[in-house]
Amino acid sequence: MRPDPDYFEETSLGKPYDARLLRRLTPFVRSHGSLLLWSIGLVVLITLLDVILPYVTKLAIDRHIVPFASEAAVGDRRLKLDVSDPAAGAVLQRHPDLAQVEGAVAYIPYEALASLGREDLARLRRADLAGLALIAGIFGVLVIFDFLLNFAQSVIMEITGQRIMHELRMRLFSHTLELALEFFTRNPVGRLVTRTTSDIQNMYELFTSFISFVFKDLVLLAGIAAVMLVLNWKLALVSFIVLPLVAVASVRFSKRARHIFRTLRVQVAEINTRFAETIGGMRVIQLYRQGHPALPPGSRQLPPLRPAEPRQLPLRHGADPGARRFHAADRGGGIDGRGAHRLVRGPPGDGRSAEPGGPGGLHLLHPHVLPALAGPRGKIQHPAERHGLGRAHLPGHGHAHRAAPA
Repeated sequence: MRPDPDYFEETSLGKPYDARLLRRLTPFVRSHGSLLLWSIGLVVLITLLDVILPYVTKLAIDRHIVPFASEAAVGDRRLKLDVSDPAAGAVLQRHPDLAQVEGAVAYIPYEALASLGREDLARLRRADLAGLALIAGIFGVLVIFDFLLNFAQSVIMEITGQRIMHELRMRLFSHTLELALEFFTRNPVGRLVTRTTSDIQNMYELFTSFISFVFKDLVLLAGIAAVMLVLNWKLALVSFIVLPLVAVASVRFSKRARHIFRTLRVQVAEINTRFAETIGGMRVIQLYRQGHPALPPGSRQLPPLRPAEPRQLPLRHGADPGARRFHAADRGGGIDGRGAHRLVRGPPGDGRSAEPGGPGGLHLLHPHVLPALAGPRGKIQHPAERHGLGRAHLPGHGHAHRAAPA
């Protein structure tokens, strides 16, 4: 590319992983270990909140929006009421023909609830409305606390990354000034500028993004997997079937993406080298009347970049949508299929297998716990909503009517 005999054209960046180089970076990280420990502790707290929030939503759905199977009569779809409740007793006195009283318990058929007014329905579901208000308040407090923790963790990682990069840049600049003149002869200025600016910025993203995103996501996945196994281990194992395939695909994708990225880094450095030398040395080029010979190499520097750039587009724009569709297909064929099988084949009255709102039922698989439960056009839907369980349940399984809010 250059006619100089001492010029070394950069064609490779070395090994993708160099343990010795990583060990040389540890002193920069060790000096800020306290901030990193604070950030890791905040990540653990944020992960716990991210797991607790969908569980709080699950409690609101199972206990107050759609009651447990133990609260519903088996057989006809009827609402179970406590006669000793003053509000329920007042409604029953005004509508004595609606309910079937059995001792201290009264049952109102689902069809009869349509004839009640909003005020009567609100009285019947007063306890549920109060419970929903309490859970909504707790949920709001947790969301605010989660926001504050995320903000604090982001600020700590930003400060840590900037301090590490400052020390690294100062050390690199001091080291560059101590190098022999021969080094600058064999390495053009543009390449050195690229290595000390944009490449150092990539190191900054390594220090900040690893803890902020990679470590946080790993801890969050572990927490979600634990909650799924506790709630319903069979459906959880069904959803884990695709994990080996996802791991293999991720490794292959990372290798291809890393190779293309490293090729682009070399080519961008060469382009910066040519621009820096051509523009910075314009007076020298004009003095020796070398303008025409100097331009063609610079113009020929761009074509090698064109084949490398399009190669990363299919990886960048095809990997994430492909993974989402693959996960959605696994959800449709595995989780929904298994859940539908249990709903249809489950024994009557068994709340753990047949009742959609009972413990272990589909209500436990909340969209936040299983983000892949997406409907058409990527809209997140509750599993009960996808199967139509919010409006009409299977015959033979009693379930409470969802009252309209007052």
